[in-house]
Amino acid sequence: MHLVTCVFQYMLFVISVTSLCQSIKNPVGYYWRDYLGEIPSDAVAGGMNRADKPTYIGQVYIKGVELLPATIRRNTLNATTSAHNKEIYANKNIKILCSNEIDKLTWIATKSNELHLLSNCNLVIGGSEVDHTLYIGRVNHGGRTIIGKVFSRRKGFNGLWIPYNGHEINFKTFEVLAFNCSYDIDVRLGMK
Repeated sequence: MHLVTCVFQYMLFVISVTSLCQSIKNPVGYYWRDYLGEIPSDAVAGGMNRADKPTYIGQVYIKGVELLPATIRRNTLNATTSAHNKEIYANKNIKILCSNEIDKLTWIATKSNELHLLSNCNLVIGGSEVDHTLYIGRVNHGGRTIIGKVFSRRKGFNGLWIPYNGHEINFKTFEVLAFNCSYDIDVRLGMK
């Protein structure tokens, strides 16, 4: 009987430690997975292409540039991002944003000079460039919803920057991705 009690207590311990490790590994309801060409079922859609098909939020590490938000299209091994006024196509070091709490992710319409007012929101960090934190943003442009990077505190570069026709384009009005925001806003794939 003592052996059964010890085994039972050990099993409870293993289950508790496993649950604790999983909650530490993903402390918020979103996470980055390696992207190997397949869109996971829990991937976060962030944009739309011209054919009204979803595109997904990616992240790319590029040596000498840093970690950048990117766009991933279904059935490709590449991600598209931008830096230094160039559109960049990457085929390695790609991650895809996923969530087990997709209903807590919200796109919030804002302006570059009003980002600091979103104090009740946890803006989703998409990377960093020149030692500045980048958030994930999007905008409707050229018949599609395009994912890009948001600088909030880099003088002269504030706002959303998207890759477009080989270059970067800056927008001062855009949407930014937030998690568990206390505002009652949810525009998912349709910009208002």
